[in-house]
Amino acid sequence: MKNDNKTAVATKEDVSLIMDSIGNLYDANESWKDEILDKNEKWKEEIKNHFGVMLEAYRHDLARAKFLRSSMHQL
Repeated sequence: MKNDNKTAVATKEDVSLIMDSIGNLYDANESWKDEILDKNEKWKEEIKNHFGVMLEAYRHDLARAKFLRSSMHQL
């Protein structure tokens, strides 16, 4: 016969089930966190690379403008 008492003590099986569930949630959370951190690192590297490319293009544009400016003064 089932005990419907709201104050009944949990069995070892109940505690084990809860602990297993908490452990599974913890593992899933750790996996999710690691995935987010990994994607964040990749994103930061993409931003750094893009910034470097843009900076290099800007530097070349400035060098070309300086060259054109100096050649205009020689005319």
